[in-house]
Amino acid sequence: MVRSLRAKALLGLSGLLLTSCIVLLTLLLDQQAEVAGSVREDAVWAAYQLDRETIKLDAALSDYGAGPTPEKAAAVSLRYDLLYSRTALLRGGQLAAIIAIVPEDARSAAGIVDRIERLVPTGDSLDPATLDLAAFQSSVRQIRGLTESQLVRINARRWVELVGERERTRSLSLVLAICVVALAASMTGLIVLQVGQLRDLRRARIRQSALAGELEQALSAAETANRAKSVFLATMSHEIRTPMNGVIGMTDLLLGTSLTAEQRRYGQVIQTSAEALLTVLNDILDFSKMEAGRFELDDADLEVEPLVRDVAELFVPKAREKGVDLAVAIDPTARLTMRGDPGRLRQILVNLIGNALKFTGAGSVAVRVDVDVPGSLRFAVRDTGVGISAEGQASLFQMFSQVDGQARGQSGGTGLGLAISRRLVEMMGGRIGVDSVAGQGSTFWFTVPVRAAWAGSPTAVPGTGAGRSGMAAIPQEPAVSGLRILVADDNPVNQQVAAGMLRRDGHVVDVVGDGAGAVDAVGRGAYDLVLMDVEMPEMDGFEAARRIRRLSSPQASVPVIALTAHAMRGDEARCLEAGMSDYMPKPVSRQRLTETVRRWSRQTAPAGPQAGVPVIDRTTLDDLLETMGPDAGPLFETFLSNSAARVAAIRVCVAEGHGGRLEAELHSLSGAAGTLGLPALVAACDQLRTTLGQGAGSWPEHLVDLIDAALSDVRRILPALAPVELTQEADASALIVMDR
Repeated sequence: MVRSLRAKALLGLSGLLLTSCIVLLTLLLDQQAEVAGSVREDAVWAAYQLDRETIKLDAALSDYGAGPTPEKAAAVSLRYDLLYSRTALLRGGQLAAIIAIVPEDARSAAGIVDRIERLVPTGDSLDPATLDLAAFQSSVRQIRGLTESQLVRINARRWVELVGERERTRSLSLVLAICVVALAASMTGLIVLQVGQLRDLRRARIRQSALAGELEQALSAAETANRAKSVFLATMSHEIRTPMNGVIGMTDLLLGTSLTAEQRRYGQVIQTSAEALLTVLNDILDFSKMEAGRFELDDADLEVEPLVRDVAELFVPKAREKGVDLAVAIDPTARLTMRGDPGRLRQILVNLIGNALKFTGAGSVAVRVDVDVPGSLRFAVRDTGVGISAEGQASLFQMFSQVDGQARGQSGGTGLGLAISRRLVEMMGGRIGVDSVAGQGSTFWFTVPVRAAWAGSPTAVPGTGAGRSGMAAIPQEPAVSGLRILVADDNPVNQQVAAGMLRRDGHVVDVVGDGAGAVDAVGRGAYDLVLMDVEMPEMDGFEAARRIRRLSSPQASVPVIALTAHAMRGDEARCLEAGMSDYMPKPVSRQRLTETVRRWSRQTAPAGPQAGVPVIDRTTLDDLLETMGPDAGPLFETFLSNSAARVAAIRVCVAEGHGGRLEAELHSLSGAAGTLGLPALVAACDQLRTTLGQGAGSWPEHLVDLIDAALSDVRRILPALAPVELTQEADASALIVMDR
């Protein structure tokens, strides 16, 4: 408000200053008028001179009449000539124009000029001897009367003008004084306002600096609180999941023993309560990350059919226990490989299938996957349970919402599962909804867009018959047994849980308590699988995995499964970056552990640092093709041809122990692969370079096999990612990149 008033005052003073300048300009113009007034003084003087010459001519005539002499005659002639010359000022010029301003003066001046010119009609010089002296003198006296009258009128008018000019000058002087005072006041006001504004700006800068400091402190406090919250969540997740792993694992083992009916019922209550508590913990962690805006989706290739069937298999025991039929139907066109977050897609399906089984006492639960619209898949879970009313559906996907008969006392849970699923689906770019009638069951559905996988465009998996496209009951695959497995965990309870579950499935299990022991055990024994806890004393699981990958024996490629009580964003990525093959958060159920062991027992590819690394980086490849155009063909042909020779040279260097040459060959091959966007080949080279950096005299040849395999993958996959074709006549490594 104060600044606005000051701005208005500044504007007013500026206007006053402008007005003062205009008045000063007016005064200057008036001074020009005074200059014109000096010309008017000259006109009065000219009229006076004319009158005086008339009087002198009359006096010369009188003197000549009293006693004519040649001298007197010459004086009369001179006076006439002077009088006549005065008429030139009245006939034209500036004086004539000034006199002509007043019509009466103009007529009088014209009359005077006319009479003077008629004194001597011939225009010759005056000769007094030839004149009628009396008549001539009479005419001169008449002219004298006219000039006297003219002089009196002009004088009188001039005095009136002078009086008026004095009054105007006095008034203008007063105005000028006022303007000068106003100008001085305005300048003073401007200076005062400028000083005030400078003072205000200084105060504002001080306040701004103080506010910036406060904001910086608040930001620092908020960041500290956010970090503390993250640390708290990570700590609480670890501290809760560790004993939960013992509760759920030991309960699972307990239920596998001979128990009385009452004991089994107690054990089942413990197991159900622990699983419900785990669900609450997971929901709260997901909800807190969503509210903090730190929830992100992973981006990886996933196969739709194995993912859906794996999730459904998790619920086979529960469905069998309740006497509910569980079936899966996947349309042949929906059996494809796509890009997405397999973990979160699995979480949504687990939530929907779990809810369907929870509220279905008898009947069936069916999972179906179809193509919704081109470029989008539709997942639907239909049950024959209690159904949901229209009023309940309105608030179904809201936080902490439980509708109809789904009260906590009946079904448990936090009411976060469906709300989290809705957010996950929306983050994936899809939609989620429900079709339900109370008492007639429900169908929960969601859609996700199909994005091309890095390994190629989405491709439908051919069906194996008509029966595959219909509803099929989920078979339970027999567990794999007889594997030799190493468990590395510092917690005795977790050791007993993992070892007990694995031994029950018929595996041979060894247990160590830290990372160093795990590295030593893997180096000495031939294990089929390693279960590695992340947090252990002396050496954690990350470092242990890295050291296992650097072993010179074939055991360097043994699958290592991370077991961690952490469930925060980035934990899985850290495990994979350390060289682990898979990630399994605690608490670990027997069913999930059995499925993980079964899955990795079927793996034929060696595990290593390049596990999970794409063979080709599509972004780099697309940029390269766009930049080079047709010239990319010779580039790939040269690279693949040279790379085959380099791999052969690397194999010779490893066999003969030439470390310097081996380092140069690896550096050259890795650099070229990185430029062309081949991360798996870069990772394979880096693995051998890491082993080389340890200073050993010999290096494992199977690491060269990894490089050769990665190069073979490039030759195999590249035609599916870019418009390329293998030449038939040339070497297999030569490629032609077709012009787009």
